[in-house]
Amino acid sequence: MMGLVNNARALDLQGWLRGLISAGISGAASSISGAIVLPSLDSNDFNVFELKYYIAIFALGMTSAILEVAKFLTVKPLPEYKEVMQMTQTVTTGTGDGKTKTIETTKETRLEPIDKVEKDA
Repeated sequence: MMGLVNNARALDLQGWLRGLISAGISGAASSISGAIVLPSLDSNDFNVFELKYYIAIFALGMTSAILEVAKFLTVKPLPEYKEVMQMTQTVTTGTGDGKTKTIETTKETRLEPIDKVEKDA
C-alpha cells in the first residue's frame, strides 16, 4: 500500500490537472463565436432577451469544453513523472591563507522514475 502512495507522489498530478482545466476553459471560450453567430442566424429565437439563447450558448460551451478535454486526454492520458532538480556545491579553499576560494556548482535536472521511489521506500 505504501508503494502505491509513493508512486502517486512521483507523478506530476498538479501539472496534469492544470492541463485538463486549461483545455476545458479554452473549449468553453469558443462558445463566444456561437454567441455572435446565433443571433445573426435566427434573431427571433436567439436574442439576448430569450432564455433559449443562453441555453444554446451554455450547451455550445460545454460541448466544446468536453471535446478539448478529450483531446488533451488522448495526448496525456496519465500524469508524467515529476522533474527533480539536484544542486551540488563543492567549496575548495586555498593553501592555508584562506584567501583563495573556489566554488563549483553542478545543477542536474532529470525525471524521477516511479521504480526508484519504490526502491527507496
